[in-house]
Amino acid sequence: MNIIFLDIDGVLNNKDTFIVQEEHFLKTGESLVEIEPIMISRLAKIVKETDSQIVLSSSWRYGWDPEYEKCSRHCNKLIHSFDEYGLRIFDKTPVIKNGLRQDEIRCWLARHADVDNFVILDDETSFLMDFVGTRLVKTNCIPDGVILQDIADATGLMDEHVKRAIEILLNV
Repeated sequence: MNIIFLDIDGVLNNKDTFIVQEEHFLKTGESLVEIEPIMISRLAKIVKETDSQIVLSSSWRYGWDPEYEKCSRHCNKLIHSFDEYGLRIFDKTPVIKNGLRQDEIRCWLARHADVDNFVILDDETSFLMDFVGTRLVKTNCIPDGVILQDIADATGLMDEHVKRAIEILLNV
């Protein structure tokens, strides 16, 4: 089984998305849930070409549940957006108190011996330093290892990230 550990903010949306969200909030007082369809289509390409499952490693996992009715509004929007591309969420990483995202990913992997390969799609490195240069496909323009300003320069999932993720999952 191939696994994609997926962050949402900065991967399926970008800096421009956040600007639109902020402007909408300032005008209306309502929050928008924005996920860019082009980035979901790129994720779908990775899933289809590598026969992978999606595991949420994002903070969005707090609002996700296998039972749709128990999901937050944000996750319901995510599920609907995924449905349009034939995607589904397989699972989510556990929450480890005072743990880093890399620890949560390792914990999930330890519980799933049937994993053949995995990739991490994330815009940040600060919680994933052990995977920099190996399994992490970083979706921003800040060089690997630089942990400040990560989300400020999030590009979202681009074609070059798709190519790299596929290479990692297929051991190319």
